[in-house]
Amino acid sequence: PVISNAQSAASGIYTLIAIDANGCGNSDTVNVNINQTPFLSGSNGGLTCTGQSITLSANFGAGTAVNWFSDAFGNNPTATNTFTYSPLLTTSGTYTYYAQGSVNGCTSAITPVVANYYNVVASYSATPVSGMAPLTVQFTNLSTGISLSDPTNWTFGDGNSSGTYNPGNVYQGTGTYTVMLIVSNGLCSDTATGEIKVFPAIVEVPEVFTPNGDGKNDVFEIKNIEYFPNNELIVFNRWGNVIYTMKGYSNEWNGTSNVNDKTGGGRLPTGTYYYLLKLNDGENQVFRGFCQLLY
Repeated sequence: PVISNAQSAASGIYTLIAIDANGCGNSDTVNVNINQTPFLSGSNGGLTCTGQSITLSANFGAGTAVNWFSDAFGNNPTATNTFTYSPLLTTSGTYTYYAQGSVNGCTSAITPVVANYYNVVASYSATPVSGMAPLTVQFTNLSTGISLSDPTNWTFGDGNSSGTYNPGNVYQGTGTYTVMLIVSNGLCSDTATGEIKVFPAIVEVPEVFTPNGDGKNDVFEIKNIEYFPNNELIVFNRWGNVIYTMKGYSNEWNGTSNVNDKTGGGRLPTGTYYYLLKLNDGENQVFRGFCQLLY
């Protein structure tokens, strides 16, 4: 005989009645011990991100052996005799595992336990990664696990930042700059860092200038001097007298003296003049040479 609703029935003494096809019957009593089918209590793994761990738990009662499977048919066992299970997840998605428990000879139905995994990886490329100032760098976001609309935060190391997916930045000063990219899909985030190296611009000092007012070569123009704002220029005549001096020189010497002593002031005569240019850029760069002033 089968005792219906045995899962909720209690152990005890039961009366069994048997009736044949002719309506004749008899009865007897029997002591029945009913073991309860174990029910699952536990928790799903929830959410995990890159670099984090996830743990599934299943409990079918004290003394219950718990086995884990990767399908609902009790095939492909992944772990045995453990209440908790920490699967290794490496690809974004939702995973379902099945826990099966048995106690007192009764085995539960395989019960699904779900784990959600999100793999956000920050990555980028920069073109170029080094060069002379001013250096324009284009950044390309190569991150995975995010979309174009997800939050993106760039810091370029020179005080500039951007929330653009694929930004650009112009580095004006020399040095090594640390770039940081932080990406997030609203649930998980990741960070990538790198370096941009900016070298000093090449300073080119002219050998001749002609301040005759024709609009061509009228000033002593030092190429790229604007990238060295702390520079100092001193110009001497052939007797070693200072005839022009300027801190923070920015290509304004037009052949006149700004020193009013032995050399006098105003327009200087045609001839050869000697210069001392200190860049004061922290690398002690100093340029010495001569130039021809012609009209």
